[in-house]
Amino acid sequence: YLLLGGVFLFIDRFFKWQSRGAWSAPRPIDDYLGWEPYLNRGIAFGIELPPLLIVIFSTIIIGIVGCLFYRHFGLQDRMMRLTQGAALTLVLSGAISNFVDRLLYQYTIDYIRIFTGVINLADVLIVAGFVLYFWTLRKVR
Repeated sequence: YLLLGGVFLFIDRFFKWQSRGAWSAPRPIDDYLGWEPYLNRGIAFGIELPPLLIVIFSTIIIGIVGCLFYRHFGLQDRMMRLTQGAALTLVLSGAISNFVDRLLYQYTIDYIRIFTGVINLADVLIVAGFVLYFWTLRKVR
């Protein structure tokens, strides 16, 4: 899990670092897709909140996911344990990367333009991890 999370965390941090330096200019592929660095001061969908509140919410979310991660080790089904562990690792990697941005810069660095929004790899990891996690919960029933 550490290797998986570390690789994705490193890749996202690398792209964020590049978007603040060498790759700071937009590079559109077409009107709906491309590279476009954006400093997101809000939370999801650009909703503005005071920075302290964002840090508090981020800390709570990382704590909840950490508790779920700890809880998943009690699962008997090996495949379910591996899948849930991978899912929670994706969520934690993305959350930690965005949290580091909030602490260092008071904004999140987004860089992938998709249609009218700009996201980053950390956002993709969080969403993919939650989808995978809830899919495993559905399979338990």
